[in-house]
Amino acid sequence: MHELSHQELVAESNRDLFTQAAGFEIEFFARGNNTALRFTDGHGRQIAGFPWWDDIYRDLQTWTLADVPLGDISRPYSDRDQCWRILIWQYADRVYIAEGSDESPFHSLRWVTVDEYTSAWADALARARAVPS
Repeated sequence: MHELSHQELVAESNRDLFTQAAGFEIEFFARGNNTALRFTDGHGRQIAGFPWWDDIYRDLQTWTLADVPLGDISRPYSDRDQCWRILIWQYADRVYIAEGSDESPFHSLRWVTVDEYTSAWADALARARAVPS
């Protein structure tokens, strides 16, 4: 667990806290009567999830790569909801993903290459478009 503030975590000096998530994928899965998504590594282990985001097919069918969650070091993508938070940003050729609880330290600090991240999102968008509306 890493007890750093949002700004400290994103700082260039703390990139060594992150480990590579080889085999990055975006997985769709059933959650109740809806479909949700999570980020996984090549072994199917969850890297990060979006606990509030249901019915992703409806949302993703209209998205392009410009819509995917991604910021930069000066302004990372940030989201939070009911004791959950996530930060995602690109720096150089890597995308950093930090997930944590609202009131506790970040528990998942991973990075993937920009190419892996973009490719996984392109695949997820294509799969979502293939589902009938």
